[in-house]
Amino acid sequence: MARFKEQLRKSWMLLSVVVISALVRCTMRLTITGGQNIPRTGGHLLAANHVSLLDPLLLAWAVLKRFPFSPLNAPAKEELFRNPALGLLLRSWGVFPVRRNGRDLASIRKLLDLLRTRRVMMFPEGTRSTTGELGKGNRVVGRLVFESRPVVIPVGVTGTQQILPKGKSLPRLFRKVRLDFGPAVDLESCYHLPACKETYEEILRRIMAAIASQLGKHRQGNLIGRVAEPEMVGTR
Repeated sequence: MARFKEQLRKSWMLLSVVVISALVRCTMRLTITGGQNIPRTGGHLLAANHVSLLDPLLLAWAVLKRFPFSPLNAPAKEELFRNPALGLLLRSWGVFPVRRNGRDLASIRKLLDLLRTRRVMMFPEGTRSTTGELGKGNRVVGRLVFESRPVVIPVGVTGTQQILPKGKSLPRLFRKVRLDFGPAVDLESCYHLPACKETYEEILRRIMAAIASQLGKHRQGNLIGRVAEPEMVGTR
């Protein structure tokens, strides 16, 4: 039975890649760079900016396309799981629910375990940008990284807000979209610092700066130094 379930999971992953590949080719002009920076194994975090509901779908597809049978884990707001069919689909892709208001200790523990050994996708801003600009990050990301020590890969996402902006339900087709995966963020020196607010903020600052570098928006310097108050980081 276990072998059958594993084979079913792999078949579903492969089918997902094929279907989404066809949709991508028919709906947008997508460029992906830096895929070789994604580790094949071990605990690592794909940290990306967030401008559209398409972001998690495209990022998951890009990774699954490169590693078809390797799951990508990601937190998402629990409201998405209220629809049983959608919840089942999301869970099959490695997405799990988190409560955005209050402290979801179970989800925090799960994230820490996953970051130590698996591939995880997160959006440090915690919500979609309404302007397309890189917003302030959430300090909880810095703490999670400090406590789990994953390899952190910054990802710049551009163009998805032109296809499906926040607040819109009908997509605009054939726009240019980019996914740029950067080299791992150098955080080694941070791990020798005390476990405190300032250390978490420095880790977050470096991650946000690396994402900004992938976006090529040098004027983001005044934003990447700002830190949001702790809150669960999901997708909305």
